Amino acid sequence: MSELRTMLADTVTKLFSDIYESSCHTDTQNSDHWHRIESLGLPSLMRDEADGGFNGQWQDAVMVARCAGYYAINQPLVETLLGGYALRCLGSSSSGGASTVAHCGSTDLTQQQRGYHISAELSDVAGGCDLPVFISGSFKGRHFLAQLNPGDACRRSPRTNIAGEPRCSIHLQETPLQTLCWLDQPINLHNLAALLSCAQIAGCLQRLVDMCVQYASEREQFGRPISQFQVIQHGISQLAEQAAAVTCATEAAAQALDRDGLQTTDFEIAAAKLRANIAIPLATNIAHQVHGAIGFTEEHQLHLFTRRLLAWRNEYGNNRFWAKRLGHWCLQHRTDGLWQALTARSDRHMSEKPEALREPEYQTS
Repeated sequence: MSELRTMLADTVTKLFSDIYESSCHTDTQNSDHWHRIESLGLPSLMRDEADGGFNGQWQDAVMVARCAGYYAINQPLVETLLGGYALRCLGSSSSGGASTVAHCGSTDLTQQQRGYHISAELSDVAGGCDLPVFISGSFKGRHFLAQLNPGDACRRSPRTNIAGEPRCSIHLQETPLQTLCWLDQPINLHNLAALLSCAQIAGCLQRLVDMCVQYASEREQFGRPISQFQVIQHGISQLAEQAAAVTCATEAAAQALDRDGLQTTDFEIAAAKLRANIAIPLATNIAHQVHGAIGFTEEHQLHLFTRRLLAWRNEYGNNRFWAKRLGHWCLQHRTDGLWQALTARSDRHMSEKPEALREPEYQTS
């Protein structure tokens, strides 16, 4: 980890730990918490330096998202990081505040006197119905990136996921776009959102590991801590294995994205999200088994993390979606050697001088 990234990790960890403690271990949204995040400059991490941003890399964004997952930060930070990157690609200036992103599978664009209008369905947009939305998609074989004001939409349907996080389905019918940029190469905001979702999942999983280790050391049964029972040790070791696997897959995808760009990293992102989705049911089961009945109570903080994991499992693509992506990739390389194609991706990374990676030193109460 570079010196600057180490400083960022330490600063973010301290801030998120303070926010988590000041919220009394609940997931209630608080405007003061968002102001503290903004004052640190985190929402501008991925924006262009000319726009007052930091021109950050994806490894920086992944580190921030992982810390946000570890401390159950209920703010639209990850979505705003993606929005900052979209602004950077558009070459536009930020008006400040939070934002979110979406990807259109099917889109209709019409050019009118004052610009382009869009007709599309945006499902389960993270962050709610009131944030500016950056959209990626294609129309008649041409790729585009655009920005719209959700207030101009024909219909907005707010809801929350099982973790209580705001989501919104937006129906667009001849809705004016604030900005539109045609692209030579596609920018799939869905894939980028999936990567940062993996980072949040990795942070949540690590939190479960730490909570289980602490609880098993404190809880006694039959005259000794339950951490001394082999079945508990086995369960926690499995949980730690899942957390480490997701963290490694996510880090590998972020490094590939910084090194090679978005056009050639579909494989790494798909592998990371599928691995994260697979880990979630096993990890949540083990965490609740270790904690027993107390882990199911509203007063205990465990549900803040397990509900998030179960909600994120199906967001930005479920197991079938990403397994199908990986299957198509394998079929494309079946003639020139699947094994050679797989090893070439890791060999390309190993030929470079690797950075010293360091996990953020999370602060726990």
